[in-house]
Amino acid sequence: MVSTATLAVVNLSLMMASKWSMAFLFFLGMIVFAAVKRRNRESCSTSLLASSGINHEVYLSFRGTNTRKGFTGFLHRGLEKAGIEVFKDDKNLHGGEEIEQGLKDAIKRSRISIVIFSKDYASSKSCLMELVKMWECRKSHGQIIIPIFYDVSPDDVKHQTGDFATSFKKHEDDKVNPKTIKTCKKVLRQIVDLVGYERKEINGGHETDLVEKVVTRVRQVLKKDDQLVTEDLVGVDLHVQRMMTKLGVVYSDGQAKKVCGQDRRVVAICGMPGVGKTTLAKVVFNKMHKLFDGCSFLEDINSKGVEDFQEMLIADLKKEKIEPLGSSDKAKYTVKPMGNDHALELFRKHAFPVDAPPNVPEYDSLSRDIVEALGGLPMAIVLWAKNLKRKKEIESWRGIRNYLQDCPSEKKVEDAFKASYDSLDKRTKEIFLDIASFFIGNDQKIPCYMWEACGFHPPREVEDLCDMHLLEIGKHNELRMHNLLRHFGRELVKDKGQLQRCRFWNPRESLPTPNNVEGTLSVKGIGLTVEMGCTDSFNCKEFCKMSNLWYLRLDRAKIQGNTKDLPPNLRWLDWRGCRSIPELCDLHLKELVILDLSESKVTKNSEFWEQIAKKVEKLKVLNLQGCVKLHASFKFPAPTNLEILILEDCTELSEIGPFIKKLKKLSSLNLRNCRLVKQLPQELHGMENLTELLIDGTGIHQIVCQEGSLKSLKILSARGCKNLRFISTIGCLTELQSLALDGAKFNWHPKFVFPQNLQSFFKELSDVQRTSNFHREAGAVGDNGPFRH
Repeated sequence: MVSTATLAVVNLSLMMASKWSMAFLFFLGMIVFAAVKRRNRESCSTSLLASSGINHEVYLSFRGTNTRKGFTGFLHRGLEKAGIEVFKDDKNLHGGEEIEQGLKDAIKRSRISIVIFSKDYASSKSCLMELVKMWECRKSHGQIIIPIFYDVSPDDVKHQTGDFATSFKKHEDDKVNPKTIKTCKKVLRQIVDLVGYERKEINGGHETDLVEKVVTRVRQVLKKDDQLVTEDLVGVDLHVQRMMTKLGVVYSDGQAKKVCGQDRRVVAICGMPGVGKTTLAKVVFNKMHKLFDGCSFLEDINSKGVEDFQEMLIADLKKEKIEPLGSSDKAKYTVKPMGNDHALELFRKHAFPVDAPPNVPEYDSLSRDIVEALGGLPMAIVLWAKNLKRKKEIESWRGIRNYLQDCPSEKKVEDAFKASYDSLDKRTKEIFLDIASFFIGNDQKIPCYMWEACGFHPPREVEDLCDMHLLEIGKHNELRMHNLLRHFGRELVKDKGQLQRCRFWNPRESLPTPNNVEGTLSVKGIGLTVEMGCTDSFNCKEFCKMSNLWYLRLDRAKIQGNTKDLPPNLRWLDWRGCRSIPELCDLHLKELVILDLSESKVTKNSEFWEQIAKKVEKLKVLNLQGCVKLHASFKFPAPTNLEILILEDCTELSEIGPFIKKLKKLSSLNLRNCRLVKQLPQELHGMENLTELLIDGTGIHQIVCQEGSLKSLKILSARGCKNLRFISTIGCLTELQSLALDGAKFNWHPKFVFPQNLQSFFKELSDVQRTSNFHREAGAVGDNGPFRH
């Protein structure tokens, strides 16, 4: 057993009606049956990398003859296991070779460079050139450099003594430019002064411990475990300091330094809804998780008690067993409302983001009155400020000031929600209610197809919701909403009463009956998620008069009656685990734009698909993920308007038929884990609108890109394609921004060319058998760098 320390945060969600709610933050010095590891999360998002011009998270610089099969390999695997994208050039470098332009680009476009100094490091001209390039990047855009002194001392490197002296003597004998040698020596002296690691000083030279320390440091620099927190925080520092004290953490200058003691501690963060409990928990977590061997942040946990979350915590840490909490040092921290100065500062940030309006003295006086009336609740302050930003008339400000001064304190957050919601136009309100009812956590581009089909303009409306702080877009483009806002939205729906209620998400709630014409006409969305093994069933007649229903989710639901009775104007049918595939042919699908039949017993029956295709002329998204009955050739007369086709986990599918050439508007094709698919259809090359091709885990043998083909492709992901042996030059893919080839072993095309716009390239280069130099664009040739004879 290994003793490790684990940090966890559990956010207990209570309903808005509650006067108080809690978030638990605690760390456990506990014994587990294996070392607790951090979660292997996805690497930094492509958008983040793209915006900063970064392709890789870490560049590894090493002398292959010394460490390739030993420490460097261990470190490389440790970094990748931690979810870190690594560029590792594993080509055999001989004494006369110079650094290639491709490697210069790789260094330049990395967040961190790790230099493994070994006895023979300085004998390689290429290694020294890499070092010079790293230092240039450090000076130009602040690249982090982490030196590791593997079997040499920092003094030998800094003063070029011992083996380093021998190497530089040989460079001088080889007539290397004296100015270049001087530059390299200067860089070596400077790099040694950076924070690094000397192997012999880490647990007596134990390599495993050294790898763990380096990986931990890299994760901290990359902020891999950080929770998403707005940058516009005001007045949080004092709360963080007090929380650290209760947790027994030494905290100074905005940094968590160390944990005192080995006891278990639990701190319950209490306070009114909207006072900032979850935000405080996230900030404290971000500050201190680097001090622990494992960490977890669990959101949306119910309020039954700390013990109930243990299974989720175990799953999050990917452990099989963890000891019960038992006794621990428990404390409570109450988040009090903001003081007037901080509250006014926060209000002004959101009400006057650019310039204050005219009549500044009165607006300033009104701002103070409004902030005082809001009682220092951050969520209410932000929402009212966003609302008032849209109201230019001074009378509106006076009216809201007067209203808030008379409003009970427990209603001020809810009233802020209501005021923000009321300020939205009709279509934006509909989208808000859709998200609160059904789509939190969904990729925003999918429901946008439905909203567009309903006559909305989702880019504008989603932007408005984000601007009003009623919605957030997560790191992976998912729709996110505060629990209080979700509850508020759902309460708005419930309060309309049975006759006017428009959305239903709980299968235990009774739907309007067909005889209740007014009630059925109001319904726009129904989400009936049925648990596995449930015997509940629904009759098609329950939906027959819901002519305005645009979203219907029937997850694993058992439907009785005639499917012709299902509503005629559906835009999105989500029927995962559908047991009645033949009956789909009877549905009214003319207006359908999204069809989800994932994990259903769909077959390759061409007659069935022909009937479906005639009914779904407007279909934009087809999800057949996990339909294992699809096998051999999938001959599907797909509708010509289809833009997204998902065939992920169709494990018996062996080829994509020629039907694909008819999908002129297809923008995304997902074949992940279709392991029997061994080649891409030729018709794919003529698809001018395809922007995303996901073939991870397939049996693809080769990727051949023809000149002038796939003109719009931006994302090509072929992770885990173990049979992939050849990839042609892809320089013709002028729009390609992200290329992922992790886990593939293949030969490069003799004249391999990277696209000019490539922003993310993920590949373990140790697996690549190189046959040529990398080039950044056609005709580009790497220069000889500073080593010129």
